[in-house]
Amino acid sequence: MRPFQIILIATFLLLGLVGIAFFALYSGVSKDENPYGAQVVIWGTLDDEPLITALAMLRENDKNASVISYVQKDARTFETELVNALAESRGPDLIILPHDLLISYRAKIAPLTFDAYPVRTFKDSYIDGAEIFMLKDGIYALPIAVDPLLMYWNKDIFSTKGLATPPATWEEMVNVTVPRIVERDFSYNVTRAALAFGQYVNVRNAKNILSLLFMQAGSVMAVDSEERLFVELDRSATMQGLPPAQAGLTFFTQFSNPVSQTYTWNRALPEDRNEFLAGDLALYFGLASEVNEIRNGNPNLNFDAAEVPQGKGVAKRQGYGIFYGMARIKNSENPVGATNALYALVSQAQSEKYADDFGFGNVYRASHQSIPSDPFLAVVERASLIVRGWLDPSPAKSDNAFKQMVDDVVSGRLDVSNAVKDAEGRLMQ
Repeated sequence: MRPFQIILIATFLLLGLVGIAFFALYSGVSKDENPYGAQVVIWGTLDDEPLITALAMLRENDKNASVISYVQKDARTFETELVNALAESRGPDLIILPHDLLISYRAKIAPLTFDAYPVRTFKDSYIDGAEIFMLKDGIYALPIAVDPLLMYWNKDIFSTKGLATPPATWEEMVNVTVPRIVERDFSYNVTRAALAFGQYVNVRNAKNILSLLFMQAGSVMAVDSEERLFVELDRSATMQGLPPAQAGLTFFTQFSNPVSQTYTWNRALPEDRNEFLAGDLALYFGLASEVNEIRNGNPNLNFDAAEVPQGKGVAKRQGYGIFYGMARIKNSENPVGATNALYALVSQAQSEKYADDFGFGNVYRASHQSIPSDPFLAVVERASLIVRGWLDPSPAKSDNAFKQMVDDVVSGRLDVSNAVKDAEGRLMQ
């Protein structure tokens, strides 16, 4: 063979060997590569058992998901732990948060851009109230479930008083339910209460109830602008009649006014849920997730659940509840893997699993196409469709502001108008 032929053949052999080595190496990397990276750690305050079960379901179809883990944290110390962990570069990749913590954690979250997750896709996928996670500059969390506020009612008390169903409207509550059910002694002390409105300290879900009343009256609550969050409890889109927060606060506090015909609750009574469990409170406004605690608290209690009342003849029904979403931490050491895990963990199947195990409502529109056979879950699903939330600047501080607002009115320190203005000022700070 000529030297040129020898060189040409040697060159082709060398290129062939390089090609074989390249494809062998490429095949090995592709086969072993995990789309979630080395590990994805999720932090949250929800019970770990349902989430561990949901992760196990995901691993059945995707073995790569074995690197995803959930760590339950104490709600009282969650923020402090997260801040310290992020400062030391040992924080989680994803967090599960209720919508009322969204503003508090906004600076720590990496939102999905509208190019990565179009607005149209979000609106088509999720029920309306889930849009609370979609702010002006992106989607800060993908919804996984909603915990609606419900009206639990004692069936024995209602039937004893000749009432077959709970009130569907607030007008029915004032004109029929409370007068028929409330019992007072000769000193005008309440011996059997119809509902626990009017005080704050012994009403477990007082802030949620006030939020419901304000929003049903038309309050915009808080507005997210490009510069800051504006709290406007008394601002309404229509501004017809009494300002919304004043209307809601007036309605709420009347039930603890001893000179009112609707007087049915006072500060001296036990916490409302304990009174309901004892069979001495006809109506209890609680979250759907509380049902098992109520069942276990008194197995002999004959109760049921209904949607919260609406104003008579309203064109738009509205409820209140807590939306839960999953968000990616901005300082994640594994941003690509965390994003892939986020999409896998918020699928419709996974979200339905969360809802079932936690007793929450579904957030996917497609999950509401059929009515659950379980009567309680049927109520939860109907209620979930009308749930709305608001952008709370700080749940702990707003809780104090709402408490002060109620206490000021009940004690007579401030009238309703000034009490609302004072609360708005506290929230804006």
